[in-house]
Amino acid sequence: AVKPDILRRIEAAGALARVNQAQERILNSLLNNARFDRLVEQEAIDGVAAYKPADFMADVRRGIWSELEGAGPIKIDVYRRNLQNSYIDLLSQKLNGRVPAGDEFRAMIRAELRDLSAALATASPRALDRETRAHLADARDEIAKALDPKFAAPAPTTPVNPFGFDD
Repeated sequence: AVKPDILRRIEAAGALARVNQAQERILNSLLNNARFDRLVEQEAIDGVAAYKPADFMADVRRGIWSELEGAGPIKIDVYRRNLQNSYIDLLSQKLNGRVPAGDEFRAMIRAELRDLSAALATASPRALDRETRAHLADARDEIAKALDPKFAAPAPTTPVNPFGFDD
């Protein structure tokens, strides 16, 4: 937990960005392509005994968006909103970036984003404050954009030999 009285003594501004950078490092590590590929391989080898990639992705989503669970009112603080935005941005980058995720991972990312969008739609009426309502609506918009191929980054071009020689 962040202790405001200590934080104000050591840093006038920038705490949100510092926390978000740490969150993004963990997200990048957790959702890296190699980890997902290992889960796919583990499922292929170990069958029902394996921690399935779909279960892993759902667990990560539920952990990051735990506020959406249940039927009670929802209020999401700025630290959690930043984490949730980073999660959507990372998945979008894996779908639409210059180096997209592999087929298995891409399919799971799309499924998770669709599931999240549905959960956001269900949870939105329970938002307690304007910030949370705006965040949930923005998250749905960003998911729609991530799933729309017209927003994908252009494919990488073949590098041109700077010396004019044919390869």
